Amino acid sequence: MGLDDAILRRLTARDLHTARDVLCRPELDLMEIVDLPADVQSQTLMHVSRAVCPPCRTVLELVREEDEASKAGRPRSLKTRLRAVDHALLGGIPLGAITELVGPAGIGKTQFCFMLSVFAILPVEWGGLGGSVIYIDTENKFSSERLFEIAQHHIAAASPGEELSGSSDRLGGMMDHLGAKVVVVKPTSSGEVIERLQGLEEAVIERQVKLLVVDSVASLVRSEYGCENIVKRQELLGRQAAVLKYLAETFKMAVVVTNQITTRFGAVASDLRFSVSEQSTWKAEGFVRRGGMDDDDASASSKLMAALGTKWAHAVNIRIVLEAFRGRRILKIVKSPMSAVLAFPYSVTAEGIVLDGCEVFDADDGGKMSIHNENDDLYL
Repeated sequence: MGLDDAILRRLTARDLHTARDVLCRPELDLMEIVDLPADVQSQTLMHVSRAVCPPCRTVLELVREEDEASKAGRPRSLKTRLRAVDHALLGGIPLGAITELVGPAGIGKTQFCFMLSVFAILPVEWGGLGGSVIYIDTENKFSSERLFEIAQHHIAAASPGEELSGSSDRLGGMMDHLGAKVVVVKPTSSGEVIERLQGLEEAVIERQVKLLVVDSVASLVRSEYGCENIVKRQELLGRQAAVLKYLAETFKMAVVVTNQITTRFGAVASDLRFSVSEQSTWKAEGFVRRGGMDDDDASASSKLMAALGTKWAHAVNIRIVLEAFRGRRILKIVKSPMSAVLAFPYSVTAEGIVLDGCEVFDADDGGKMSIHNENDDLYL
């Protein structure tokens, strides 16, 4: 870092080896440990801070970097293979960002994660990322059999000019390769999740990880922290979001998390950052829903909403909602810097998530979003 040799020796002699060791200590403690004059310590802290602070970059520099990556054949997103969704997201799940999947149990969030895991491992020439996957399973729902079932369908479709269906040895070898590329972690506490995330850097580099999945981000924190510990829960979620953002941005990989839903009693639309408007209309036959608040007294009703609150909602870059409405499953992009608020009917099949035809609906209702769990509304 270019520190003076005398100061560097003094720091290392007191077991301060990294920028974090120096910057994360209170200044008074550091002054007592290192025994430096106040002005020298202040200069040292400023020098270390500047060394680790990300540099400012112009838009032109960012554009040129993206052009160079494109010319070099380095993907900037993880394709979902759902053509209309990829088009709306300008390529797919972006690398370097956090994408959240929200929805009720059994709607297909984990199936979506399995499918994305397969695509992250497929070779670049087959439309994948050619990397590895770290899958953090907090709900003990991971199924290798289901992952392989999804993989078989997509490998056969993605491999150009190869007949894999009749070659069991070839297909079996590719399944072994895929299985070796997925590392499954099963933490038992929210504290362990943080510890695992903070210790992932070496594994990400060694294994060339292109996708990190946390399924789900809500289960452990909700079971450990009740309403009486909401401040501690929000603090932990903030730390978790910071680590996820750091990993995504530093290593240019996709981070996908799943989130649960919760019930809020006495909620009115004006109370919620992502809520239903009083007149929400889907511009498609069979999806017209007027008077989003069915009750005469909305404040007396109970509403479903995404878990973890508004602070967490702002931490994610993209939010995709999976819902069930009038016998159909709907995938809805409700938060994205590059997409309008769009909805896509879909099904869960042997090959994972599949769009139902080419239907795309404008789901924007003035910036206030509602989704459905059969007869219930889910407010975001």
